[in-house]
Amino acid sequence: MDKEQKLKEKKLEIITAFRRCLESNVYSNITIMDVAEEAGLSKGGLLHYFGAKEDLYFELVQQLCNDITAGRRSVLEGIANSKEQASISALYVIEQFFLDKNNIHVILNLLLLSFEDESVREVFKKFFHENLGFFQELIEKKYEDVPQRRKSDLSSADLARIIQILVLAAGIIELVDPVDFDQNHLTTYILSILKG
Repeated sequence: MDKEQKLKEKKLEIITAFRRCLESNVYSNITIMDVAEEAGLSKGGLLHYFGAKEDLYFELVQQLCNDITAGRRSVLEGIANSKEQASISALYVIEQFFLDKNNIHVILNLLLLSFEDESVREVFKKFFHENLGFFQELIEKKYEDVPQRRKSDLSSADLARIIQILVLAAGIIELVDPVDFDQNHLTTYILSILKG
């Protein structure tokens, strides 16, 4: 294994440890030392890989956004023979991510940080914009063959934003007040929005 690969793996180990810290604590209470201990490193060892706490946040936000996008893309590429099935599966990947308690806890921490750190906010803005485009594309494909009189009064951009809000809100509410929630109901509702 070359030096660059070892560096990537060590950074991934640190980011994974940092993520575990965010799953159980508030971002403002987590110190570099907490992350170092979780990763099995000294504070100096961690700082060798990430010069500041902000670098950890930025890297984690990038990784989360990339993971969601890659998961959605792999589903769409893997089920290319059925556009409808691919769209439903890709939507399910996004829902699964946001309805996972650990993921939403991390996301909430990072969103709170984004109010303090413009670079973190920019990564989120880019991700949400791409995610909005994905939903908008699904809606537009669904409406291609729908007669004009049956189309929604809302634009595809408005419907896409509603879907984003539903998925994120469902994840937040389930974190705070978990109930016996059937994720298939949310998927069914969102698909009804997609169908118009």
